[in-house]
Amino acid sequence: MKSPLIFIIKHIAYLIIAIMLISCSSAKKNENRVIDIVGALPDARVANLSEIAGDITYIPLQTNENSVVGEMSGMSRPMLFEKEIFILFDNNKVFKLFDKDGKFKKTIDHNGKGPQEYAFPIRAGYNYNTERLFVSDIMGDICEYNIDGDFVYRVKVPAETENRRIGSATFMSDGNYICSIGIMEELDGTSPADKSILAYIYDKGSKTIGKILNRDTTSASGKVNRQSITINGKVQEVIMVSAKLLQTYPFHNKTRATITNKNVIYNINEQYQLDSLYIFNLGEYAPTPETQSQMHNFDIDVITNIMTGLESDNQLFLWENLRGLYKKYISPLGTKTIAYGYFDKKKGETIIMKEPSEGMMGFKDDLKGGPPFWPKSITSDGKYMVGYIDAIKFITYAEDNDCPENIKKMAENISENDNPIAILVKLK
Repeated sequence: MKSPLIFIIKHIAYLIIAIMLISCSSAKKNENRVIDIVGALPDARVANLSEIAGDITYIPLQTNENSVVGEMSGMSRPMLFEKEIFILFDNNKVFKLFDKDGKFKKTIDHNGKGPQEYAFPIRAGYNYNTERLFVSDIMGDICEYNIDGDFVYRVKVPAETENRRIGSATFMSDGNYICSIGIMEELDGTSPADKSILAYIYDKGSKTIGKILNRDTTSASGKVNRQSITINGKVQEVIMVSAKLLQTYPFHNKTRATITNKNVIYNINEQYQLDSLYIFNLGEYAPTPETQSQMHNFDIDVITNIMTGLESDNQLFLWENLRGLYKKYISPLGTKTIAYGYFDKKKGETIIMKEPSEGMMGFKDDLKGGPPFWPKSITSDGKYMVGYIDAIKFITYAEDNDCPENIKKMAENISENDNPIAILVKLK
């Protein structure tokens, strides 16, 4: 018969081991939630595409008089690939659709002021809940169209948002919609009467079903800053107003969020509350109330994290505005301030990326020998990164670099005025 004392000691030992394992697991989990920007700066390096991807494919988009794609700029002008269709929304405010081989399919144009149209789009994309294209306008209304281009419905923001500054409106991963409220002072320094709400969540019928509250009404974000700067040798007074804004992006069946000048990536839970998910460590280079008024000074040692809204199963893709730190850590001769990087979610490792080719940023294509790559979007199934490169840039790169024969041949078969070349990168 076992001694009761030995039995108790053994079970206490098991309990201690279990507690230690749980503590180690929690510590590792917390470690993997910190995006250590300041710690990664001294180790900035060229990042190879093969670190995160297994293949890359270049697809020239057909060019004819009907298929010409206008200039695309900003995060609101996406390059998407869904249902084996390339979807582009250009600065002409129209959708251009191409099949997986780059053959032109159609133009979808509902630009206008009618009930089925959009006049001033600020966000466009693909709602994978409804499998429809969407455009949200400056008033927050969202128009959805099927893949054939037919109007389906218009979702209006809730009536209670009237007289508020709409930041943007988009779909949520649960099938509902969210519109952010920009909180900012007037130019005379007076504050809005209500600074308590950052966003409204609502259904297709415009009924409010949740609100995301502004927990910090004393933040420097949204305040008017006046300062003197020198432009071409002349001192000029400038007024800076940066709205405090909640921005979202979908990730599988979840909705992520960021808030201006909050160094956190949140997840919006089922109760429509913000759960802190990833935390940025900017260390001594984090913005302060004193540096907030100097954001036009590109020589100060301050980092502001700019999220791309791109997340894969294993990575978070980042922009970092390094200002004066760019010359110290990325390129001493550089005139830029924005650096790219990514966070390995499994390893908890942050990588700050140097330019693999002079004047070109992104991942070095060590898979096929093409130009550097940076994603514009990630497919809703998480399998591919999607991007593009202008024809003239592709041609110039092939001419100026020692590229494989297939890259040079592709460059010879296109002209500088052709449509962009679509790029699909298969993630590991």
